[in-house]
Amino acid sequence: MKKLFSKDKKEFNEKILLSKAMEEMYIVQNKPCGGRGICGKCKVVMNKEEVLSCCTMVESDVFVNYIIII
Repeated sequence: MKKLFSKDKKEFNEKILLSKAMEEMYIVQNKPCGGRGICGKCKVVMNKEEVLSCCTMVESDVFVNYIIII
């Protein structure tokens, strides 16, 4: 069981793409590149490290701060 923490907490039973997990928590990000990881608009801070949510799998408990890039 993996847990994703932001303002709220949600548990997932399997590996999941971070952007998909965030969508399931109603955190919607702008992804103009279609999730290919080239625009950087889905950048978040996960466990004190900047990652692209469209290219990062949630494999264990994580704490996510999301950044909105305009």
